[in-house]
Amino acid sequence: WQYGSSLRGELAHVAAWSDGLAAIMDLDGDETPTGGEVWYSTDGVDWAPEPDPFGPDGDVYMLAGQNGDLFALAGDPDDSETPQTLWHRRAGERWEEAIASEAIDHMAVGPDRLIVYGEASFDIVGVLEAATLEPAEFDDLPGIDAVSTDPATGEPFEPVVLDGHAIALDEGFLADVTWITGVDDGEAVRERRLMYSADGSTWIEHPNPPDRTLVLPYWAATPVFDGLNLLSLPNQVDSAPWITDDGLSFIAA
Repeated sequence: WQYGSSLRGELAHVAAWSDGLAAIMDLDGDETPTGGEVWYSTDGVDWAPEPDPFGPDGDVYMLAGQNGDLFALAGDPDDSETPQTLWHRRAGERWEEAIASEAIDHMAVGPDRLIVYGEASFDIVGVLEAATLEPAEFDDLPGIDAVSTDPATGEPFEPVVLDGHAIALDEGFLADVTWITGVDDGEAVRERRLMYSADGSTWIEHPNPPDRTLVLPYWAATPVFDGLNLLSLPNQVDSAPWITDDGLSFIAA
């Protein structure tokens, strides 16, 4: 390793694109956890914002590179009263606004499709073609079978989605979804399920989830590695690192 350059803040979400590298520059660190502005570098050493920036309004809190393009989410994901905006940029062009909604707080960007969604109830706001940003049709998340009865009625308890988050792989998407599957002594019973989608539009419960807890990277918007996607953090309790190349089969790392 060789010393590069000093930075006035923290770089996050470093993304490769056609003009080199881009990242979120967070100048105040944890004081404002919503993010910062986009800085650029051609060599990974010297970083700077554009002299005459045009693009995302407000702080960028999620950034991804895919197919040589940049994708950014800007706004305050903790503010449900104002919209968060998905921005898109191609090399040699300015940022363009793609979609805005108060319900957006996350994105998952794959080679063919990208999804924008809200973590609460795993509310998918939009599915777009990655190359053209044309909207694609998508279905609601499928339900799961009842696993308990409603103590008030004695009828099967209808599971409901509490929250979830997704990542894009080289092929398809994975989502870690928490369901409320019943009530026990007045407390909600929660159960995590791994969901899979080949295109971001149609989801199924994963047919063969790992036999140990899988932890999806929380802020990952793009594949972790090209061809091999590393999932789980080895220091997480009850989790183990897994590698997958298609989102359907897993190999213990």
